[in-house]
Amino acid sequence: MPFFRYKVRDRFGASVTGLIEGEASKSVALNLRKLGYSIIYIEEQGPFEVFLDNFLSKIKKIKNEEVVLFTRQLSAMIKSGLPLLVSLESTLPEIGNKKFKDIVAQVKKDVEGGASFHEALSKHTTVFSPLYVNMVKAGESAGILDAILERLAQLGLRDIELKSKIRAAFIYPAVLLSLAIAVIIFLLVAVLPKFIAIFEASDMRLPLPTIILITLSRFLKDFFIPLAFIITFAVVLFLRYIRSDKGRYNLHHFFLNIPVFGPLWLKIIVARFAYILSYLTKSGVPLLSALAVVEGTVGNAVVVHALQHVRSSLTEGQSLAEPFRASGLFPAMVVQMISVGEKTGKLDTMLEDVANFYELDTGYAIRNMTALLEPILLLCMGLLVGFIALSVLLPIFNVVRAMQH
Repeated sequence: MPFFRYKVRDRFGASVTGLIEGEASKSVALNLRKLGYSIIYIEEQGPFEVFLDNFLSKIKKIKNEEVVLFTRQLSAMIKSGLPLLVSLESTLPEIGNKKFKDIVAQVKKDVEGGASFHEALSKHTTVFSPLYVNMVKAGESAGILDAILERLAQLGLRDIELKSKIRAAFIYPAVLLSLAIAVIIFLLVAVLPKFIAIFEASDMRLPLPTIILITLSRFLKDFFIPLAFIITFAVVLFLRYIRSDKGRYNLHHFFLNIPVFGPLWLKIIVARFAYILSYLTKSGVPLLSALAVVEGTVGNAVVVHALQHVRSSLTEGQSLAEPFRASGLFPAMVVQMISVGEKTGKLDTMLEDVANFYELDTGYAIRNMTALLEPILLLCMGLLVGFIALSVLLPIFNVVRAMQH
């Protein structure tokens, strides 16, 4: 059967692309519409295009979006009454990434062999996180696998949206900063030395800005290779240090204490921690197990250490809110909401409220910080380029003035 490249929109408006096998474009369109997609285009692919697509999909990484799409499709099929094996079989043609398709096929094979779904998923931890596996395990135990998969899809979408916000906020400042550094190095190494020869030939007294710039230019030109070697060696040592437990902890502690950036990062961590713990407890995962899963998802060694202390305190019979308060890391509002949720038996609801609040607050903080960063970077870039231009032009003005006299 031929293969078709498709681009569709899901019910949330997000565009999805992939490669699917089918008898004709009409039957492919019908199958995609059954899954709730609106068609943008469907194009038949030739043998070479299919071969190239399969080759590229083998070497490229599996995106979170692909896992979310698979999860949503599987949830919809199970909800419609299809057995798990049939649902897994039906998702395979929809998966465009060859590597991911092979993993799902192996999961299906393991389930056919008698393994539970969560056991089959746990063999592929690079794709299905401990959070994913634990929530599926809870869904299987409670007989609500379709609802759990839908929650996982929603969780994945929230995660993707948060990461895209952060990425979008920092792309422009990062590009601007990189461009500024590249322009300055080019001016110092390639352009300025030509003017230095002219200045030296004139045998005139140079202004201080020009002397500073010439010294810096000569240093970069004469010691560029040793300097690059030293920087590379320092980076390698630094990377080795932060791979150790102590180094990672100290680095994350330093990041959390950086003005503006530190509080923002903590808000992002709190939002992620709160909504993941909320989803886990709502899905029936025991609190101690849920905290253990969350530790592997927050991405900060300092917060992980605090959560480990919370877990050990819980095993000793303490309340949940008390170790959170004792850590001194979490905002007072978070501790208060956890305390109220614990006393009222609505911990999952309170955690979801915390997550929603901090996600909204994070969005405002990122937007405000970006609005502040852009003019500061532009000003710094303008001052540096202006300093270089002034250093070059001042001696030229002096030469012209001397010639006029």
